[in-house]
This record gives sequence, structure tokens and C-alpha cells, in this order.
Amino acid sequence: MFGIDLGADKVNVLNLDPGTAVFSPNMVPFAPVASGSGPRHMAFHPDGQHAYVLDELASSITVFDYDPVRAAFIWKQTISTLPSDFNGVNTTAEFRIHPSGQFLYNTNRGHNSVTMFEIDPDTGELEVIGWESTRGQWPRGMNIDPSGTFLYAANQDTDSLRCFVSSSQTASSNSVRSLIPHRQSTSSSAHRPDVFTGGVPNQMMQTWAGPAGQPAIRAAINPARPTPPTP
Repeated sequence: MFGIDLGADKVNVLNLDPGTAVFSPNMVPFAPVASGSGPRHMAFHPDGQHAYVLDELASSITVFDYDPVRAAFIWKQTISTLPSDFNGVNTTAEFRIHPSGQFLYNTNRGHNSVTMFEIDPDTGELEVIGWESTRGQWPRGMNIDPSGTFLYAANQDTDSLRCFVSSSQTASSNSVRSLIPHRQSTSSSAHRPDVFTGGVPNQMMQTWAGPAGQPAIRAAINPARPTPPTP
């Protein structure tokens, strides 16, 4: 078992005895991150060879190689989640690895954005693709649907949930365009499947799929303070 320790700036590694259900420290008992980083979450790459730790207080992600034989982490990279010219206050909240294993995304509370990273298939290291505004304040929770098409970001301070779609899907699928209220991207990244785009119309209609056999729910949303429909 792996336990993130924000106060001690480390990832604890514990072995579980299946007979007694008792935990004991691993031979390599922990993996440190930089002092003051405040690790919040950890996720393994689908290949099982790399692990990623989201550092809440330092607004960074620490990349490790993972040795499954010793259950040991070997530091590989630490990379900022923020643009170099951002001087405001920020903490990170959530991150997700794309189902393809090719990309990683995290939310920034303060910069109010999602950072988009490409994952090197050989080394597991991250390279920044760019940032996408969450169209709200203090984005906290975030998730990607199993198909990898949609990314959802919840803005805590503006009580809004934003849905984004891969820009390549936006360009090629009418069904995607009809599902998500967004403006067509005109940037140079419009062809990239790893870049999610979204929009904020003044007044928009969105459809929520209903339970099996029931009609979908359709409701108007005020982006300033969206009110979700009641199923």
C-alpha cells in the first residue's frame, strides 16, 4: 500500500500481511519529494513502470520510476504545473492520466486552469502542452470519462461544473458538438487530441443523459451560477 504524507513530504510504502491484516514498512519504507512540496495525490501510469505525485503546495508534479520487485520509487523529474510568468498564489488539487496513457492533466487553484502534459512513452517524463482555463474560480475536482473524450472540472468558488471535449473530437463529430456547449477552437492546437477546449456562452442549453429508458434532461444554464437539473 502507498500512503501520501503531505506534512512529511513523502510517499510511505507499506506491506500488508494477508494473514493478520497488519501493515509493516517496506524494505524501502518511503519515497521523498522536495521539502515543502506537500504531496496530495499519487497515480501509476497504465504501464506500471512510472508513478506521478501531485505536489499541492509547490504546484508541481514529481515523476518516479517504479521498481515492482522492491516496491521502490526512483526519482525521475519534478515539473511545475504553472506558466513561468505566473506570480499569483496557487495550489494544485487533482490530476488524472488519460486512458491512453499518453497525457496527464491537473487542476490549478489560483491560476484557475487545467495543465495539459504529454507523457514520454519511454521515460515517463512530462512535457507541458499548455493550459486551459476552467472558466471559473478555484477548480478542485476533475475527471476524464473512460473513453478519454470528455474532461470535467468543478470550480468550487463559482459553483460551476465545466465540461470540455478533445478538440479533435470537436472538429470531427457532430454528436460531440451537440453534447457540449462550447465554441469551436480556432487555435493552432485544434487538431491535437490531447488538447481540451471549452466555452462560456452567456446562456446555454445542455442535455444530461437520463437513466436507461428515460428521456434526457434538458435545462438552461447560467454560467455565473449554474443550477444542475434534478433527475
